[in-house]
Amino acid sequence: MLFRSGDNLFEETKVFCSKAEGLWMYSPFIRVNKLKDLLEKPQKCKAIVVRWQTMDILVDVTDFEKLYEYCFVNGIKLYRNRNIHLKVIRNENNRICLGSANFTNRGIGEKNYNLEFSGIFENPSNDDLKYLDDIIGGSEEVTKEYFDLLKKDIDIKRETFKKQKEELEKFKAVPEKEISVMIDSKYLLSTLPQSESPEKFWEIYTSRYDDQKYELEEINCAKHDLRTYGILSNQLTQEHFINELKKGFNGNLFICALKKELQSQSNNIMGYTQITEWISKTTRSVPTPTRQDIKDKRWVNRIHNWLPVLDDRNYWSEKRHRSSGGRGGSDLLHYIGKDEENEY
Repeated sequence: MLFRSGDNLFEETKVFCSKAEGLWMYSPFIRVNKLKDLLEKPQKCKAIVVRWQTMDILVDVTDFEKLYEYCFVNGIKLYRNRNIHLKVIRNENNRICLGSANFTNRGIGEKNYNLEFSGIFENPSNDDLKYLDDIIGGSEEVTKEYFDLLKKDIDIKRETFKKQKEELEKFKAVPEKEISVMIDSKYLLSTLPQSESPEKFWEIYTSRYDDQKYELEEINCAKHDLRTYGILSNQLTQEHFINELKKGFNGNLFICALKKELQSQSNNIMGYTQITEWISKTTRSVPTPTRQDIKDKRWVNRIHNWLPVLDDRNYWSEKRHRSSGGRGGSDLLHYIGKDEENEY
């Protein structure tokens, strides 16, 4: 049987819950008022898995403190898994109610609802059940100690988020719902280059994104850079391609801020670790990347490959390779010239 929003989705989901003796619920976004509507006897619910990514909480698309308190009072185990996207209710007989609807007013509500579709699955396989068990096994249990630490972190980030939100609200053309994707977008990591080098980007561009020659990840990185730096044509000569890439890259506000930081150094030099720390401090990507995250994703390596090529009169990269004995040092990025205003 299938359930449709605005028709029978809420009522049938509630019937499924009311007939159960035990329930395990998974949903990225959850509102406590909808849980109360679904669960006449909340003690029947044994566990809830919610996503609780930092931005989910900051933009208030899911309950945070209310959900923790509800679970605590009713003896429900609460888990956080930042990767879940499925919406599932499982009962003690391993019948599964699943679909597209979050347990929220817009997801499963009867007014102002999203268009959703759900249904009952009667005979899941052992592998299916293990998959659900493994999600709980791989999640973080929200104990009191865990919640207190998470709330402290959220409260700190909420102050910064509030200031950024107030700045955006000055621009009436920006809808409230778009705040989460527009806050300081000029300083998101996604505005930095993802192709390993301009040369590799050019090769993939001229190959017309040949998936026999290049890995899918390399192709996706090139397409990202194409959009990010405003290269609108697929038929540019190499000279025109480089000129367009220079305009887009050197006009990128994240890159411009890095250049200013480099120029402000007394010796006009920044090491690998310095750049890593500066990126972590400057970016508005959420969650804030750690130094190890930045290293693993090779953001600094790509800046070393891109900046000296696209602004070769002003910057160069000193690659300090380690010797066989393990000695060596951090790669250095040098400022050697003087930027000409509006050069590109």
